[in-house]
Amino acid sequence: MATVDVTYAPAAGRKFVTLTSWAGDAAFSPTPVADGQIEGPDALTMGADGVVTGSDGTYALTYISPSGNIQAASYEIGEAAESATVTATYAPATGRQVVTLTSWAGSADFATTPTAGSQIEGANALTIGDDGVITGPDGTYAIHHITTAGVIEADSFAIATADTTDPVISALTATGTDPDTIDVAFSTDEDNGTAYFFASGSASETAAAIKAGAQGSQTVSATGDQSLTITLATGTYRIHAMHEDTAGNQSNVLSSAEIVLAEVDAGTETGTGTATYSPPGNMTLTTVQEPVDEYLTDGWSSPPETGEQVLTFTAEGAFDPQLNWSGPAEGAFDYYYINNDGNFYERTITTGSLDSLADTTPAAFSFTDVTGQPVSTVTESNIITITGVDAATDVAASITGGEYAVSTDDGATFGAYTSAATNVQLDDQIKVRVTTSANNSTGTGAAFTAGGVTDTFTATTEAGVDITPDAFTLGADVAGAELSVNTDRSFVVAGLDSAQTFTATGDGTVSLTDGSGYVSSVSAKTGDTVYFRLPASGSYATAATGGLGCNGVTDAMSVTTREQVAPVLASTASYTKRIDSAASGTLSLTGGDAAASWSDPSGTDGAQYTITSSGVWTRTSNNPTEEDETFTTTATNAAGTSEAQTVTVSYVEQLIGNMWRPSLSSLKIGL
Repeated sequence: MATVDVTYAPAAGRKFVTLTSWAGDAAFSPTPVADGQIEGPDALTMGADGVVTGSDGTYALTYISPSGNIQAASYEIGEAAESATVTATYAPATGRQVVTLTSWAGSADFATTPTAGSQIEGANALTIGDDGVITGPDGTYAIHHITTAGVIEADSFAIATADTTDPVISALTATGTDPDTIDVAFSTDEDNGTAYFFASGSASETAAAIKAGAQGSQTVSATGDQSLTITLATGTYRIHAMHEDTAGNQSNVLSSAEIVLAEVDAGTETGTGTATYSPPGNMTLTTVQEPVDEYLTDGWSSPPETGEQVLTFTAEGAFDPQLNWSGPAEGAFDYYYINNDGNFYERTITTGSLDSLADTTPAAFSFTDVTGQPVSTVTESNIITITGVDAATDVAASITGGEYAVSTDDGATFGAYTSAATNVQLDDQIKVRVTTSANNSTGTGAAFTAGGVTDTFTATTEAGVDITPDAFTLGADVAGAELSVNTDRSFVVAGLDSAQTFTATGDGTVSLTDGSGYVSSVSAKTGDTVYFRLPASGSYATAATGGLGCNGVTDAMSVTTREQVAPVLASTASYTKRIDSAASGTLSLTGGDAAASWSDPSGTDGAQYTITSSGVWTRTSNNPTEEDETFTTTATNAAGTSEAQTVTVSYVEQLIGNMWRPSLSSLKIGL
């Protein structure tokens, strides 16, 4: 159970004081102590020692203990008044909620089990049922239980997504050793739970059978190899292996080939023993310890190993554990060598011809480890100096896990970094480098060795920060959009510990300002509003696609323009023109998206007319008569729809006032 600090906020018309001691007479149990609080009406005078004075009457007082428990008391001043029941309504802080229970089925760990009528208080982000069941996003939340007696209890309530991923095991090995042991191992991709090994005569077993019958098991604390030795009776077995993680998820089952454990023939049983050799009093026995100076062992059928022994005559000299000789400068001296197989060799060392008797073991050196380094970054060590060896003497140098560079001019310049073995000499300066891990809080080491002396430089990466935002959505795709019209969407960034880059893809752009400033990428942090814009295509029935991404979290959408609409031709046109002027007019279409073309005029009077592609018609010359004329032309829109249109042109002489003057042939005169 967690400890939660609660600041008491009294209701309007009430106040509280923090106690420095207790001399009051209000009936609280247990007795109030220093740092507790007394709450009551503004009309009372309440001292820091708990003494309460005021007008006669009965008052509701509340004591809040230093641990957060709340007790109520009815406090009487003057003559006794009628008793009353005071009901306190809990008012949660901003961003938090309170639910009154009708029953209890929750899993929060309070000091007392909640009951109907008590209350649960928690963050608004949670869903709190009236049965006490709490759901919400993964995380740890401070929640409170207010009992029906007014006592407040706190709990740190964790919500986590259940682990439903099965471990995966591979590379099962099983090696039997007569008469009674089998060494078993497998590799796993999870770092928790238990590894089980079950030996049976069956070719296969279920996970349940392996767990129930396992002759060997061990706790899994890291990914990779899990191994142990099983002791069994003689017989024929197959090893069956399974890994169950702490969430109860069981891995695949692996089964080995058949293994036979047989009795060992007592007549031919062999064993390995260790014999301790005691040299004569005039001889010195030295036990070999790798690494070994190779000058002595060139040409040997097998290199010397730790634990082997060399025997010399004390008066002539002796070897140290790295097979460096100490003795007279000139001469040939016999010595005896016993290897780990028990073979005994007699050899001679001639000191007059050895150049390698110089001191090639440097004094200890130390690299300073570093922490808090960026991930996946090349990091250099401090510089160390080779000391304690003879001048102008080559000292073998090598590295594992990194690279090193050598300076022969007191650090003024360094050679190129290398991982290859080479030689260094007295006063050479060395620095090493590693590439830090791609994971946070993880160390990467490089072990540098010179003349058998080794130190490791370790660079540990900085603790991780959350650079992956919560999932966001750009909303539904759009269909039937007008040409070149923008579709704008927005969302509020959540889940980041620091500002990160949000990059638009496809036809999209992004901004931190609504309606302006759209670019290909922006840097945004938790709480920022990100605006995404996707313009529609300038062509009909065409999709524009775009998306937005930040450190692996992405969403995308599309906007598709509407289909092209065929135009509708205007109704048959009629025109009235004068015979004494050039006749012309413009035909038109109504509705639709596409421009139209027009065919050459045809029909009875078509030869007298021309028409442009935009529908402007013209009579080739003035009409000398007042006869009506007609011609036909066909309009074709961009969608391929054609329609013929007949045009009628009526001709008159000229206007009289605001009226057309009719021809004489149309006049009837009454006599």
